[in-house]
Formats: sequence, C-alpha cells, structure tokens
Amino acid sequence: MKIKSGYLVKKIADSYVIISVGQEANYDSIMTLSESASDVFNWILEGSKSFEPDQETLQEYMKNPFVEYSYEELLLKLLDTYELSEEMARNDLTEFLNDLESKGILIR
Repeated sequence: MKIKSGYLVKKIADSYVIISVGQEANYDSIMTLSESASDVFNWILEGSKSFEPDQETLQEYMKNPFVEYSYEELLLKLLDTYELSEEMARNDLTEFLNDLESKGILIR
C-alpha cells in the first residue's frame, strides 16, 4: 500500500492534518488525525527511508527502492510505538486505512 502523490501530514497547533498539495489539490480529502494515525500515515509515506537492505538483497532493492509496509508490519510498528491492545490496534488501523482508501488517499 502507498499514499497517493500529493498528500502530506502537517502539524497545525495541537492537531495533525492530512493536506493535499500541488496543482490537483483535493480539499474534500482533508482529515484531522491523532498522533498515532499521523505516525501510520508517515510510515506508509516514508516506507523506503527506514529500509536498510543487507548485502544479499541490495541488488534487488536497487531495482525498486520503495518498500511498502504490509498491514501486519504497520500493526507491529503501531504496537511497538504505542501502548495499545492488539485488538484495539487492529480495529483502529483497519478503520484508518479504510478511511484513507475511501477518500482516494491510499492505494492498496
């Protein structure tokens, strides 16, 4: 899964907001996020920045340097970062990803 081009999260005062930027800005898809939802959005957006391939996978990585996190990987990152039950994390993550997809922000 990945975030469609042209979307960013910005912190405005005490809130996190998804904004659409560029010539094709879509103001109907603006969303206010919790801190954890903001982290999930940024993990999806910046997936390749945290990936460090070992020597065996380096050549394959160079062919396609963007790494997409799976649902399970996002769930594990969420559980490692926040004190949530697995059930709550699954429910929140599923709902958030579905919201992003329904607004045309997330491509699965």
